[in-house]
Amino acid sequence: MSTSPQANQRIAKWDNAKAFLILMVVFGHALTPYVDSGGMMHCVTLFLYSFHMPLFIFISGIFAKSTINSKPFRYEKVVSYLLLYVFMKFTIYLVQMIFSKNPEFDLKFLLDEKGTPWYILVMAVHILVARAIRKLNPVAVLVISTLTALGVGYVNFIDDTLILSRIIVFFPLFYLGYMLNSDKVLLVMNKPIIRILSAVFLLGFVMFLIFFTDKVYSLRYVFTGNNPYYEFGTDWYPLGALLRLFCYGVSVAVGGAILSVIPNKKIPLMSYCGTKTLPIYAFHRQILFALQYSVLGVSLANLDPNLIIPVVFTASLLLTFLLSLKPFDYILYPIMNYNRLFKKKAKS
Repeated sequence: MSTSPQANQRIAKWDNAKAFLILMVVFGHALTPYVDSGGMMHCVTLFLYSFHMPLFIFISGIFAKSTINSKPFRYEKVVSYLLLYVFMKFTIYLVQMIFSKNPEFDLKFLLDEKGTPWYILVMAVHILVARAIRKLNPVAVLVISTLTALGVGYVNFIDDTLILSRIIVFFPLFYLGYMLNSDKVLLVMNKPIIRILSAVFLLGFVMFLIFFTDKVYSLRYVFTGNNPYYEFGTDWYPLGALLRLFCYGVSVAVGGAILSVIPNKKIPLMSYCGTKTLPIYAFHRQILFALQYSVLGVSLANLDPNLIIPVVFTASLLLTFLLSLKPFDYILYPIMNYNRLFKKKAKS
């Protein structure tokens, strides 16, 4: 959710990938109130969780490279993310308060985050950590951070508080993106044989989920990255690290396959939305909450579960495009460019 790896040059595949991923984020959050209906809803939810945030974070690592390695360090990027995190927290709170959902406002509200804003704070921390360790051996960092992520699930108090679990669990994916050269990634992903194998793999993965969703749906809680292993139950607790390692493998395989089959050419609306992922992410949850708490949300809940998925997907498409429009850019401008505003005031 930032600038292209090459300065002043957009690469269609990255924009298309980001557009697809932000649509999946909106779609996944829009489905959340109806996920307990089971069946195909569980299948779609598990498919989304298997790749959408892991791949987003991997791509974020690629795009953060210029910020992490900048001289002097571009601290204003981190500050902007922190400001955006606070903005999202309070606007979501206001929407819930307006619709009489009685959200709690206390220290826990400020320190815990299970909802959408977590990604923004995680990005700020990941950039700072990667900056601090940028001179260390990258392979060693990747191995140590992965082992730490596997072990942290056994520490029961590391969960949503300060988003510490997700910071640790998703850091290896972010750092992997930071390590890799974007041009070489695209070179491999665009090879015809890789694209064919990716399409076959994705088809097989989807078919597997359709037939075996009930048996593997609990893996959803491993993919989220914020659940200590004890929450998986006494039978799975000893195998928590292996489950997380397995889910890393699934996320890398599914995410890589999706990245491979993403179109390389500019697609007008899709590529455009890929350049506007930050405002889409920043505002979609508030609108979804407003719709969910309204009569529209109640009406949708009464639909046949098989109809909810196409209806919600269509609405997610429309919402994604709506939030890519200029007015939402303007609202975020003071947050993401606060340093420019201060410079202008200083000059005047």
